[in-house]
Amino acid sequence: MKEAPPEIQGQSAPRLELVARTWARRGGRASLSIGASQAAAFAEVRPRLEAGPFGVDAGCGTGRSSFALAAATPALSTIIGLDRSAARLAKGAAELTDARVRLLRARIEEFFVQLEAAGLQSTQTWLLYPNPYPKPGRISARLYMRPGFDALVRSSRSIEMRTNWEVYAREFAQAISSLGREVEAVEPFDPPAPISDFERKYLARGQRPWRVLV
Repeated sequence: MKEAPPEIQGQSAPRLELVARTWARRGGRASLSIGASQAAAFAEVRPRLEAGPFGVDAGCGTGRSSFALAAATPALSTIIGLDRSAARLAKGAAELTDARVRLLRARIEEFFVQLEAAGLQSTQTWLLYPNPYPKPGRISARLYMRPGFDALVRSSRSIEMRTNWEVYAREFAQAISSLGREVEAVEPFDPPAPISDFERKYLARGQRPWRVLV
């Protein structure tokens, strides 16, 4: 049975006013405490981040996208692939190799809070098909509504987010605008080739991806 698209599963229209109001209430900043394991993970890769221009594949899953992005961006000295699942990261690390890629078990928000505190900035940050939490009651769980997203926005020179749900794309763009950054594009697009397992799955189902460029 085909999985229903997010708009059928739950919310059918973007809640732009709620997104804007949330970040206005926070004054564009939201505090987030850093756990010991997250601090240790960041310390492990900090020397590589300080050594040259880097990109971050945030929510990389198995890391297949991280290796593809490294091949497409030879000017970056390092690609950091972030994911919370050790099992997914281990699978990718066992199958693929590239000295420029470092897969790291870490939470996206806490990583970028530490990146900002260190005075470092990602040249390019990719968010490829983050969990959409499509039910209306879960909107606060979406990445762009969580504390620490503001640090991601400030600590990334360029951002590309991809999703199979237009509502998510438009709310993401609203969060970016609410944090004072200019959104270059919110658009459906046709990838030349699938860059991740999720993208391959969605294309096979005939779901056209959306992307937000910042």
